Amino acid sequence: MPTYTLEDKETGEQHDVLMSWDDLVEYKKGNPHLKQVITGTPGIVSGIGNRSGLGNSGGFNEMLSKVADAHPRSELAKATKRRTSSEVKTDAIIDKHVKIQQQMKKQGNPLNKK
Repeated sequence: MPTYTLEDKETGEQHDVLMSWDDLVEYKKGNPHLKQVITGTPGIVSGIGNRSGLGNSGGFNEMLSKVADAHPRSELAKATKRRTSSEVKTDAIIDKHVKIQQQMKKQGNPLNKK
């Protein structure tokens, strides 16, 4: 159960109570001279590991490797797999031509000239 800090409005004395939220609401109705005081923030755990590590267990890394193998041009493959220099150059050429085609499409130029 959560702990709440209550302060006596008249004396300024504080004390902690351990009860459910519904019980606290009823308790405060019966004791109008008390007000709830927030003394600090709750201890929140941010998690274990990080998102940039993409997993720390062998099984999860193996699954990521399989997904990267199935999608060699994906961002996951770029982040998790070692690539050869020819793969890096091929990706750069593909990106260059995608940008050229997008620019031509924006300008209204046909992509295929016949």
